[in-house]
Amino acid sequence: MSKTATLLGALALMLGASAAFAGGYSLDAKGTCHDEHGKFAKTEMCKAHLYKADAKGKCHDESGKLAKADFCKH
Repeated sequence: MSKTATLLGALALMLGASAAFAGGYSLDAKGTCHDEHGKFAKTEMCKAHLYKADAKGKCHDESGKLAKADFCKH
């Protein structure tokens, strides 16, 4: 029984750690990067998103929202 409890505890710990590493970094409407608590974060933390330019050259993130053109430049 204690092995099962230990295994479940380790699994819960791993899931909690993976959620923390996933990070809640996002861009606001002005293109400023924020963490999951709303505090300012480095722009590099938000660059993990996928940005693509459309046919007209406007930059969009993976959800289709407009983003700064700088994010589409590689």
